[in-house]
Amino acid sequence: MLFSKFLEQRKSIREYKEKQVERNALIALENYTIKINEKIGPDVKLVLIEDGKEFYGKLKGKGGYAGVMIKSPHYLGIMINSENNDKVVDIGYHVEDIITKASELGLGSCWIDLNNVSDDIKDYFRAEFNGTLNFAISLGYSNENKHLEPISTSSRLAIEDIVYLDKWDNKIKIEDLEKVGLDKLFYYVRYAPSSLNRQPWRFILKKDRVILTLLKPYSKETLVDAGIMMYYFEKMINNIGFKGVWNKHIIVDSSQNDYITIGEFKI
Repeated sequence: MLFSKFLEQRKSIREYKEKQVERNALIALENYTIKINEKIGPDVKLVLIEDGKEFYGKLKGKGGYAGVMIKSPHYLGIMINSENNDKVVDIGYHVEDIITKASELGLGSCWIDLNNVSDDIKDYFRAEFNGTLNFAISLGYSNENKHLEPISTSSRLAIEDIVYLDKWDNKIKIEDLEKVGLDKLFYYVRYAPSSLNRQPWRFILKKDRVILTLLKPYSKETLVDAGIMMYYFEKMINNIGFKGVWNKHIIVDSSQNDYITIGEFKI
């Protein structure tokens, strides 16, 4: 897959056709979710919710994207049974992999934050799924015409606003990125989705590595955003010849007033 083009055109879908997803596509997505569950470990549980009508009914007016529940025929439920920050970052990374698979199957999707729903709703789903739902992903056939919508860069931060050279807040020049062949990479990773489009991530480019950071104050939502960014950054940098994976080491250092460190990628 050409991830740069996929990410540039990636759009959170908030309106879906009422038709059920074809059975073979649902089975493929469920099997893929099982594989991701095995990768991510026992502290996280992902479950494909086929009865979207009941799920939507329980959450309508009580939780959802920016407080508005998204109606779709199916959902992916995400439960985190750990307060470990590493696991929360993992969620963003691995769930975005499932979203990529869903897109390949012709499905739209959107992240839904359920961390702030009422206790009675949490208790209902805890009994239903044997775990606390933190997030969900809406899944279905889009009822939005993406071809009629121009790609917008107005809401995206400039490269110079998200990449620093050698140290924090030392804004990079595009020529510096061109020298190491990373200018196009950072152009496209700006399109990575984030909660309410906050774009909380920043990069520090060193001689031999890229450091990923998050603005303070960080939250469960922005840690997920970091995982999403790691997923797309890794896929795209591998595509242009820089082989490797993120070395994740979350550092919450009170001496750093502006950011926390999430990990580094050697180049």
